[in-house]
Amino acid sequence: MKIIRLPFVLTLFVITLSEFSLCSIVWAKAEPLGPPVRRALLIGIGKYDVLPHLPGSKNDVAVVQQVLTQKFGFSPQHVQVLTDAAATRDGILTALRELVSSSGPHDVLYVHYSGHGSQVQDFNGDETDDQLDETIVPVNGRTEGIPDITDDELDEIFSTLKTPHAVFVFDSCHSGTVTRGVAVRTRFVPPDTRVGLYRNARVRTRGVVPLLSQRYLLLTGAASNQQALDGPVNGTFHGFFTYSLFRSLMTTAPEAPVREVYRGIQHELGKIKSYLKRRSMPEPQLEGRSSRLDQPLFPLPGASKTAGTGSSSRPRLLWHAVKPMGQGEVRIVEGGEMGTRPGSVWALYPPGETRFVPGEAQAYGLTLSRQGRDVLARLEPKGAVVGDQARAVLFAPAAGSSTLRVQFREVSSNQRAAIEEALNRKLRGVVVVGPDEETEYVIDATGDQVEVLSGDGLEEVAAFPVANTGDLADDLASLLARSLTVNELLRLENPLSQINVVASVVQASKRGVVVVADRPTLEDPTGHIRKRGEPRTSVNSLQLRIQADADCYLTIVDVDAEGGVNVLFPNDYQKLTFYPDGFIQKGVAVMIPDSLASNNQAGFHWDFAEPPGTDTIRIFATTDLQMAQMIREQIKNVTANMMVATRGSGQVVQMAAKGFRALRAELVRTMTRGIVTVPDEALVSPSMEQTERLTEEDPPAVSNAMPFVSSMAPQSFEGPAPDWTAVSVTVRIEP
Repeated sequence: MKIIRLPFVLTLFVITLSEFSLCSIVWAKAEPLGPPVRRALLIGIGKYDVLPHLPGSKNDVAVVQQVLTQKFGFSPQHVQVLTDAAATRDGILTALRELVSSSGPHDVLYVHYSGHGSQVQDFNGDETDDQLDETIVPVNGRTEGIPDITDDELDEIFSTLKTPHAVFVFDSCHSGTVTRGVAVRTRFVPPDTRVGLYRNARVRTRGVVPLLSQRYLLLTGAASNQQALDGPVNGTFHGFFTYSLFRSLMTTAPEAPVREVYRGIQHELGKIKSYLKRRSMPEPQLEGRSSRLDQPLFPLPGASKTAGTGSSSRPRLLWHAVKPMGQGEVRIVEGGEMGTRPGSVWALYPPGETRFVPGEAQAYGLTLSRQGRDVLARLEPKGAVVGDQARAVLFAPAAGSSTLRVQFREVSSNQRAAIEEALNRKLRGVVVVGPDEETEYVIDATGDQVEVLSGDGLEEVAAFPVANTGDLADDLASLLARSLTVNELLRLENPLSQINVVASVVQASKRGVVVVADRPTLEDPTGHIRKRGEPRTSVNSLQLRIQADADCYLTIVDVDAEGGVNVLFPNDYQKLTFYPDGFIQKGVAVMIPDSLASNNQAGFHWDFAEPPGTDTIRIFATTDLQMAQMIREQIKNVTANMMVATRGSGQVVQMAAKGFRALRAELVRTMTRGIVTVPDEALVSPSMEQTERLTEEDPPAVSNAMPFVSSMAPQSFEGPAPDWTAVSVTVRIEP
């Protein structure tokens, strides 16, 4: 017999496929196939023996376990969780081997790792780019005699999988920058230099990332040269990638394709990017065969259809069990895992509900407090009764905090005192926090300037000279207060929505060919202020591509770098024939404006103008024209109030934040037919209320301006309840 010697990697791949085919044939002949089982292994390491802690890792595991069992049909008995002390090197490897050996050819597998990642010298030549193997770090990693778990070792285990239905998620990174004195941390530790622990390893295969992506679905929290981040989100620590994955899985339909889940991840990361004031975020990586990306994340073989609905029997949204408590209150089990705060609203549905249609809730729950992992809520309307097996889904997130958190890092005591005193004169509600606390900005003073850094301390947001403390206070007040406006704008969201909207900035290549990203990017597009007489291009004039999966009415709002608010669309300049009332049809991608050329069909352009900085653009889509008009009216009220005083003033920008909180209250009131009335600042404590009051120095015109909450009564809608959603894009505008 002539033996043909193949390269090792190819040999391994051929053998793996052969074994898989053979196992499938033998299984089919030996015994009837049982029903497929959904199995998961969730690893979250927060308290390392000798390495920096990661507060978000255990919370990652909790929310992923919740969404797998509540929405995607994973039985708790088939979900193994390893956290902290249990996640040793031996513990992780043993659990992985047992998971692989126990899985059948039609099972669905999910493996999730949240913790530190690192690197080690490559000894088998499979890492041609940087000669470093990627690793995950067990809880006892970097202690004496304990090596990391290399990608080679992981591949040796995963190569024996019988099922093609496997999903691997790694929320860690293999390059990073150390952060000092901030709550946000990178999930990275420097490469292990103890090469002797790895040199004699018997595993000699390809790296896990390229091999897994050929056969299975792989999601990672960052590219190989980026940093996966761990920090507070809505008051609870998480890996930012895992939190975004959880939020996407929470709201996308079970049968939604992987590409849609990925878009949801990017959408959520984009919101965190805005909260942290970053220009970019680590790009999550999605790898797998193209055909796999068009399938559901977790295939539903044999999933039944709900009679008469044509929809999957799987719940459309993540739901929580409801426990009546008496006296008009209910406990929402594990609702606290979503970071819900007092003032958030829950929609309560009957037992067994899976569709969660907006407007068909039995009652609503207004969050009073968080009690451990649960939420205590007050029933609305008064006297409402819900059963013990009722289901709750988040209906409206709480309004944002009235305070701005700032951390001083490299600032002398004299400079800090002067800056604080000046800020307190200009802007109420500034709270100075210490190291390792959640913050929106980090302030450093170096030489003759003050640097304002993003909330993770990794990116410069702005730099101001310190020659004049008064001017510095004005600049800082404007910058900090804009956070309130943007945060409130981003909190205008509807988790119940059945509308899916995709929006992106249209840009042009150097050859003038229009380019629209296939997926949104987490790197801010950059534009330049258009000079008079300069030809209009995608570099100096904004154009958006928007597509929705339902007929809807668009409202597009901009918040500029100084906190100014403006309704971009519809506007007074557009031609009557250009999407009247902002209406667009289901499934049709529209360009707004349609062209950058003169005499376009739109009748207007969005040229980049002063002030430079980051603009946040929020696109609202509603199924009902009356609701769209209400949104526009409320935002125009915000703009009118801001115009009575100096634009950019910290106090005036705070007023804009109040206006968006009022819009949130109107949306809740309209969607619930007036059943729930949410105050401008729900459940406010006296200390929080004090921060909302305008100073005595405010001009009389401000206090006598138009009311924030319109006098409109809740509208009477015929037919299905109105639905709405909102997405955002951000643009960096430079001089």
